[in-house]
Amino acid sequence: MARSDELVRRLLIVAGLALSAAMVARAQIGGDQLNLLARGWLWAAAGELVPYGNPLSTGGYGPGAATTVLVGAPLFLWMDPRAPVVLIWLSHLAAFLLLDRALRPHLSDTERLAFVALYWLNPWRLETSAYLWNPNLLFLFGAIHLATALGSRERPSFLLSAGHVLALGVAFQLHPGTLLAATLSFLLWLRGYVRVHWWGVVAGAAATLATLVPWLAALADDPELLATGSGFPFRGLVFLFPMLKGLLYLVRYASLSLNRQTTLFDFSEALGPEIDRWLAPVARGALQLLGAATLLVALVALASFWRGRRPLARWAPSAAATAGRIWLEGYTALAFVAGVLVFAAAPTTPQAWQALVIFHAAILPAVFGTGRLAAAGRSALARRAILAFASLALAADLALAAGGPNFRCGGRGALVFPLRSHSPMFEDLGLQRRCPWPLDVPHTWWPDVLPAGGGSGSGGSEAETPFALGGDAARGEPLFARRCKVCHGPEGKGDGSLAAGLDPPPGDLTDGARMARWSDRRLYELLRDGGPAMGLSPRMIAWGKLATDQELRDMAAFVRTLAPAPPPSTSPVESEEEEGAEGGDEDGGPEGKEEGKDGGVGELEVGAGVRTVESGAQRQEGSASPGPLASTQPAPGPPMPARAASERGGGSGAGSNRIASPRG
Repeated sequence: MARSDELVRRLLIVAGLALSAAMVARAQIGGDQLNLLARGWLWAAAGELVPYGNPLSTGGYGPGAATTVLVGAPLFLWMDPRAPVVLIWLSHLAAFLLLDRALRPHLSDTERLAFVALYWLNPWRLETSAYLWNPNLLFLFGAIHLATALGSRERPSFLLSAGHVLALGVAFQLHPGTLLAATLSFLLWLRGYVRVHWWGVVAGAAATLATLVPWLAALADDPELLATGSGFPFRGLVFLFPMLKGLLYLVRYASLSLNRQTTLFDFSEALGPEIDRWLAPVARGALQLLGAATLLVALVALASFWRGRRPLARWAPSAAATAGRIWLEGYTALAFVAGVLVFAAAPTTPQAWQALVIFHAAILPAVFGTGRLAAAGRSALARRAILAFASLALAADLALAAGGPNFRCGGRGALVFPLRSHSPMFEDLGLQRRCPWPLDVPHTWWPDVLPAGGGSGSGGSEAETPFALGGDAARGEPLFARRCKVCHGPEGKGDGSLAAGLDPPPGDLTDGARMARWSDRRLYELLRDGGPAMGLSPRMIAWGKLATDQELRDMAAFVRTLAPAPPPSTSPVESEEEEGAEGGDEDGGPEGKEEGKDGGVGELEVGAGVRTVESGAQRQEGSASPGPLASTQPAPGPPMPARAASERGGGSGAGSNRIASPRG
């Protein structure tokens, strides 16, 4: 590599490292991150090892204690919510260094520079290096996957085979999206791209099994910890949209087409409200345009990769397949094939974080594209394109660090929302000093394993405070058409254009019996806070982040007109206690209030683009009737197993309902 290019490359690496470090310093905690923190804090502060991970979108909980260990271990050194984020930041640095070393012999100088821009500076990756979320640790395991597979292309190695299997086993405990990497491993072996040392595989499997012993013991006591199979196999193949959505993420990773909720910029805290007033819409609009343009370039690069190089022709085992560059192209092609297979077979709709484990493979077609330009005698053009992308990526990274929802307290798309109780964890970790949470708010969410304090939110009755809706149905009708029709249909019957792709499907707002069980107050709160905060469907958006209070009231007033008037004997529900007395069907699936990572091209979005969310959960068992916007089909997420509930105690709501909120 020319000295000038190597200098530029190193400067870009340092710039990315500095920006991500600034993000770590500003990182905030929200939603399901509290579930992660609760696991780590219980271990670090109380010595309690929770042997399972977060709730899954398919029901049940992630297997193994890897989540608890990786979140809790840093808290032994620094009792701060950013401590596990520092571990994530270090894991991203390790992933890049490992990939750079593994790929160096097989990429041209131009491609190595492109890899820095498309991987290291990429806002998709850089943002995930700086906030707490278990899939954000998958980058390192993805790098280990490639390095160990590449090292096994010519001869079997005990250590590489054992490390490969162990990495998959630990990563799967962090997130089931690891199935993409496991499927890729199978394809590599099937097509002769790796030489397997079977004793190494046995050793790796045995080590993985050893890490699962606490989980297996807990599972023997509570089978509910196991995934319960929400959705159905090959849902992506039946509806096509879920599979295409997952594949589109693989293309978007090599672009600036970020999720819309991620770009809900608010620079008031960093730069002041006057600057925010004009800078936030300019930054978001510019990113939307740049996202579309770079997505088109990524699509062209991917098409060129498949057409020009004919990577599938190299599936057959041969001596040539062990050549580094040919092997690398085959690895990349098989990663996309693995995506097709997994997204087609997935029982739920893929989300952005579920493919992060093969992020490194997803950006390689664009990297190879710069190499083809240089080989065609257009090195100057390739270099300008790389530096242009790097500059735009750095600008996007800077905007995220200064005004992204994950890196500020309050503002648009803020992470913090009301919680129904309190816990010493909030003081021990300094959460209330950095960005206070509203605590002890009745009928709201609570982390699934965290013992609740004395204020469980069960005291007091909403019915004691009169509530007047004060909405105008005529004004609410166009708001409903713009924000709700695509899911609920023009007449509110749950037959919108996106209904077939939602799991669970939207509820029928014309069902008079169901609507009669919901008071005006709770219908308004449901629109304002979203399904997760009310213990209902994870697909129900919190419009309070994007609509005015009057717009919420107008929308609620219009929803009231969709169902026939209730019979005189029917009384609306004002509280969860009354709601339980109604004897309605349990309806789970809350996600908590999501600051959002999804919402870009190919998202299940409504209106201004608040993202849909993945993981499931439920209200306290036996206390929830279906919400007006929720399907009667139970959403993912079992109630908390009796053993864990009894162990954690803590009064009303002390871990008595496992709720998975935001990020799934």
